[in-house]
Amino acid sequence: MAEKISIQGLHGRARRFLEADTVDKMARILKKEPLTLAALAALPPYRCFFIPKKNGGRRHIENPGSPLKKIQRNLNNFLQAVYYFHRTGSAYGFLLNPTDEPRPRHILSNAEAHVGCQWLLNMDMKDFFHTIPQSRVEELFEAPLFGFGEQLSRLLAGLACFHGRLPMGAPTSPVISNLVSIPMDEDLQHLADRRGWMYTRYADDMSFSSKNEPITEEAVAEITHWVQLYGFEVNPEKCILYTPDRVDKEVTGLWVGATEVGLAPDYTTQLEGAIEHLGGVVAAQFLTPSGKNQASPWVRELEQMVRGKLEFARQILGAYDEVYLRLEEQFEHAMEPPEEYGPLSWLEFGYETPR
Repeated sequence: MAEKISIQGLHGRARRFLEADTVDKMARILKKEPLTLAALAALPPYRCFFIPKKNGGRRHIENPGSPLKKIQRNLNNFLQAVYYFHRTGSAYGFLLNPTDEPRPRHILSNAEAHVGCQWLLNMDMKDFFHTIPQSRVEELFEAPLFGFGEQLSRLLAGLACFHGRLPMGAPTSPVISNLVSIPMDEDLQHLADRRGWMYTRYADDMSFSSKNEPITEEAVAEITHWVQLYGFEVNPEKCILYTPDRVDKEVTGLWVGATEVGLAPDYTTQLEGAIEHLGGVVAAQFLTPSGKNQASPWVRELEQMVRGKLEFARQILGAYDEVYLRLEEQFEHAMEPPEEYGPLSWLEFGYETPR
């Protein structure tokens, strides 16, 4: 659940963090002993595993241990507060939107910025977190934005990094990547402004659009050059240039039309398939021994995943959209037990001892 805090609350939190300019002061606001922070920064505990990517391949996840993750979550709250007052106009991903934010930034508003475009360029930065080394994170905390000393900067970088770079899985990685990307965003924004383009970045996904001036292959090469100057690498396999004749324009998985944003064409189909699969799993659990008494953890995880996809559809389509209402009805039906069910194990059947 997103944290509820006002702009004034963020301002106070940011000031409190920036004033914690020694290891002892930082330890107090992070609610840990300095020696504990130093030990976790020196030998950060992580559990590493892989999860399948949507389009094939595997994503390397580095999950911090519970004590470190708790510190990182606290640190993330402070860093988000600082970043809110220094974010560029192009940043939309992994942002904290205060309760009184007049123009919230999220995946929908990111796509809405490109509505009505004729040309659209999507570019993806390869291994975004992993290309930010620990030395660069230390430099971030030493830079004027924070102005911390070497000892504190090294400690904070150690708490946020793993194997000498930002990990994929730490709560602090998204906001630190945003902070590190401020100079790049500013230069890419200047480039876009000179050409009359719109530029937005959602994490590692960059989108450039134009209603009048064409976006050419030469422009792609120039953008790639700027991205490389800041130590990032463009993934050529995810570089897509849409021309005015293309009606299938997408930004971060959302369809961008002439006047509105919608779900990508295959999202509804995939969600219907997921709901159908969930319905089969729910029905099966009522036909297994003791299954009707308590859902297995992985069944609950599947339900939460489908709920999340359904909630995303509601946010994009609206709560009263016909497509969303149909999907919601299908989900509710999938979660209902079958009208007739019974245990398969003979141990579940009641019986009487023959006289």
